[in-house]
Amino acid sequence: MPKNLDYCSIVLAFTMESFLFSMHIQDRDLIDTKVHILLIYSIVITIISLVCEMVSPHNPIPAIVKSWFLLVQGTWFLQICPILYADKPWEGNHHNMLLIPIIFTWHIAGNLAMIILTALTTYFRVKRAQVISYELVNNQDD
Repeated sequence: MPKNLDYCSIVLAFTMESFLFSMHIQDRDLIDTKVHILLIYSIVITIISLVCEMVSPHNPIPAIVKSWFLLVQGTWFLQICPILYADKPWEGNHHNMLLIPIIFTWHIAGNLAMIILTALTTYFRVKRAQVISYELVNNQDD
């Protein structure tokens, strides 16, 4: 198997996803176009982070950014549903067009908070486990 074939295939998959969504917004109303363009932005950032991770596999930053924007894609998909397909879909007025990017930034910030919370929880649990195992090893020596 060629080196980095897994990265190349997932980059191709996300590139096709962004291409399909860019074709999906043709002849749509403004609000539909806006939510899908924001989704395309998160897909493009995911692609960039995947390429950076492929080039520098030992750097944790691209992997964290990839996870972060995969979460953004997922939560934004969940947000798009009530905006476009609720019993009373949002209208394409000026107020809603300004509110949609704000909600998208809330998704970005909320998902970053989830990533940080997960990282801190993992860090402190691992640190605690190391202390406990160190104490067990030292108590066995006595």
